Amino acid sequence: MTVAFTACISEQDRVNIGHLQTIVFDLVKTNVGNAYKGTSGIFIAPVSGVYGFHLSAMVTVDHVIYLNIIKNGVNFDVMVAEGHGRVTTVTEFWTIELQTNDLVWIQSDTTWVDGHITALHGWCNSVFSGFLIGV
Repeated sequence: MTVAFTACISEQDRVNIGHLQTIVFDLVKTNVGNAYKGTSGIFIAPVSGVYGFHLSAMVTVDHVIYLNIIKNGVNFDVMVAEGHGRVTTVTEFWTIELQTNDLVWIQSDTTWVDGHITALHGWCNSVFSGFLIGV
């Protein structure tokens, strides 16, 4: 079975992102197997196996965002993008073992933002992708 998706944030900037908010990558470019839900931002594993997930997040000048990759409601890992005086892009790749119907999504965390504006630059500069590596 082939499972693969790529989705991005379509608008120019998504600003003032709240605490523990699911980040919806609304413009779905590829969705083989229909496992990524572009309206909710949630990936639902159609089969058990090892999956690869890639996140690329761009922040503009003086914006900060902490992003968690969540598996079934539990934080799997965190990624930080800080635009101190410049536009910054940060990328991360994870391999995660999933069972059928396990859920994976990206979630904001504003705990350590310290007064900065939480924002992601869009126009498909912030992208979430995933694919089945093997069963």
